Amino acid sequence: MSEQETTPAETLPDRVLRLLKELEEMREQGNMKLSVAGVLSAGRAIWGDERLGLSEVIVRLGVNVGKLCRVARNASKDYRGVEADVARARDLELAMGHLIVSLIRWADDLDIDVEEAILQALFAQHDFAKKNERR
Repeated sequence: MSEQETTPAETLPDRVLRLLKELEEMREQGNMKLSVAGVLSAGRAIWGDERLGLSEVIVRLGVNVGKLCRVARNASKDYRGVEADVARARDLELAMGHLIVSLIRWADDLDIDVEEAILQALFAQHDFAKKNERR
């Protein structure tokens, strides 16, 4: 999904719908392999090449964390009826997905090597877990 595959006349909603269709076809064919580079490429295809600064990332991060807070709050006004558990699980998965996909793109916006950042975090978390029994 490269920038070349979009036409100048293609609107953002059209591009998103096309990408969703392509992703669904890949899933149905069993060709759904995710990588950091693939997620970043798909994110760029959806949102374009505009880069955000740190303050813009922080604002958007707050919005997405707020979505997680709404799921955690589990207010009866948000989740009612027999499908409430299904809706809450779907919202949780979607909110986490938004964060994962967006953080990959935002890290790239800030000129951070995403794979290197992931490796550093894994090493730091491993070290922390070894030194701290309580979490």
